[in-house]
Amino acid sequence: MIQSDSPSARHTTSEKALKKLSEKLRNQELRIPLSFAEFLDLANRQPRLIFRDIFQLFYDMVHHYVDADNDPNEENNTVQMEQYDCSALFEKDCDNPFFSDRLFANRFIKLADGFKKGVQNRNIFLFEGPPGSGKSTFLNNLLQKFEDYTLLPQGACYEIYWRLDVKKLGGYQKMEAIMQHLSIENDEPEAEGSYKPVQVNVEALPQERVEFSCPNHDHPILLIPKHFRLGFLNELIRDKKFKQDLFHEKEYEWVFKDMACSICTSLYAHLLNLLGDPLEVLAMAGARKAVFNRQFGEGVTVFNSSDPIYKGYITSPTIQTMLNALLKTDKVNYIHSNLARTNNGILALMDIKEHNVRRLMKLHGIISDGVHKVGLIEERIKSLFVGLVNPQDKFHYEDIPSFKDRIINVNVPYVLDYKTEVRIFRNKFGENIGAYFLPEVLDNVAKIIVSSRLNNDSPAIRKWIKNPERYRKYLDENYLLLKMELYAGHIPNWLSDEDSKRLDKRTLKKILEESELEGHKGFSGRQSLNIFNDFLAKYAKEDKLITMDTVEAFLTKPGSTSLFPKVLSNRCAICTTSMSCNR
Repeated sequence: MIQSDSPSARHTTSEKALKKLSEKLRNQELRIPLSFAEFLDLANRQPRLIFRDIFQLFYDMVHHYVDADNDPNEENNTVQMEQYDCSALFEKDCDNPFFSDRLFANRFIKLADGFKKGVQNRNIFLFEGPPGSGKSTFLNNLLQKFEDYTLLPQGACYEIYWRLDVKKLGGYQKMEAIMQHLSIENDEPEAEGSYKPVQVNVEALPQERVEFSCPNHDHPILLIPKHFRLGFLNELIRDKKFKQDLFHEKEYEWVFKDMACSICTSLYAHLLNLLGDPLEVLAMAGARKAVFNRQFGEGVTVFNSSDPIYKGYITSPTIQTMLNALLKTDKVNYIHSNLARTNNGILALMDIKEHNVRRLMKLHGIISDGVHKVGLIEERIKSLFVGLVNPQDKFHYEDIPSFKDRIINVNVPYVLDYKTEVRIFRNKFGENIGAYFLPEVLDNVAKIIVSSRLNNDSPAIRKWIKNPERYRKYLDENYLLLKMELYAGHIPNWLSDEDSKRLDKRTLKKILEESELEGHKGFSGRQSLNIFNDFLAKYAKEDKLITMDTVEAFLTKPGSTSLFPKVLSNRCAICTTSMSCNR
């Protein structure tokens, strides 16, 4: 007879499980404040980790998850285009995986590499693609992995953290005349702020320290006055190679040019007047790991097109009250905009329509100048601004000349790599679906789907292939099959030596550039899955394998969609490499 565990044994097991979980959560999410001296020591030991803005952090995040996956043994028959393995970034541990083909992966990595150079921090990046191309899935997975990365030790990003010593500052003073906080007046279109008195119980305030983070998530080094930073960092940092980069590379210009927010700047100045010693002021400042949490709009904020626009300012009556009573003044105003919550973070617009059109327009000045007004106060903003846009929605900003230099469009078309299309089929319908097909037939189905998304004319290939008749067995009349092999990163072995040599970097570049104009028509991702589902439901049988005859019968039946391309007209070209061809 099997006996169940005793209640005490089960209790011990649950306690152990909770203890292990607690340790993991503590190690991952605990944000222990550092003194300014401790932070500087960390900066000296790990300068490349510490001195990062949002663009450098994003670059590091991408390359943490993505590796170049090139096989040196295939060098002679592969397109000289990097093969990036993006599965850890867009697929692993994602509820809805996004499958990036080789073309998009190269496009995306090129964008991320541009962030590292520090030349694209005054732009908004709009990912453009037709409905059903997976734009939303791409962005959601990207933001999820960004949040995950910032929880890792190598993804840590630090912000100013104040720890004001109540006793050293003389304690609180009851000043009812200045016990006030900023409120939101919703009656005005632009929502002006106004002050209203509040009742304060001084005895209920913290008696040792007043602690709070910079609401703008400013880097702690910005507390050092700008004209002293160069000499100070020259003495602090021992790593000569990093110091060379810090002083001369554009990606680090922000270290010497940026300013702390108005809250931290005014607080530093007032503390210096009270204490008279910069060291005592910095002793009340420190650093803490920044939080990036999309759910609470901290560090990462996503606006859907239907989300109402927030009007007004953000303040904290509690913090404002403590500052007023402790500093005996009302000159340090704890006030900021909602954009401050994603300063040194990511602000994303899901679809440029409805309310997001107005958001985009309001962001234009901030993107251009990096500054806007919060009441009478200037607030500096440096965020990574991204968005999604359908081609038909571009009219909202296309005709505004000043936007042309600030918007960088990144193409997110339908998948143009048949191998990636097969991976999508396997993810949706199971890894074993290949067992229903003769060898190569599943690939051929994917080629037919993908070819519907390609342009029928390819000037670059026509110029390259001088004698297409010699490849009649392999080519369709529009060169779609050849183009798909190149987009998949493979140079067919049936090409003559002469044509293989003529496929130089310049020619290949022109062919790949054509992909920027493709993938906006044909079968969408959703349509492709629906078609394949219907096909499997009708023909997937354990006792009979699917052949190209089966595929052709399904795709050419009466009433079938007109989107199926002319690639079907050369059946032999499609299945030349397929064992299923009996013609």
